[in-house]
Amino acid sequence: MSFQTISEETKVRPDEIEHLIMKALSLGLLRGTIDQVDKIACINWVQPKVLDLKQIDSMRQRLEEWDSTVNSLGNWIEFKGKDVWAA
Repeated sequence: MSFQTISEETKVRPDEIEHLIMKALSLGLLRGTIDQVDKIACINWVQPKVLDLKQIDSMRQRLEEWDSTVNSLGNWIEFKGKDVWAA
């Protein structure tokens, strides 16, 4: 898988992908190899993760809180920058 594809899917900057993969490999979350020259990762195993309903609900709540925070920040930026924004 190309570093570019990983960057697009993870929303991580392309220059940080190698570090991301190395970290995941070192934590045992992935098994595979990195081709630094061609900027390709060959992943042959991924640590499975099964979530129970409590964990899923917790993730849902955290995402809702994050969404609310992002919306509030966006509203604040829009209010503070109203003199700068083009109509």
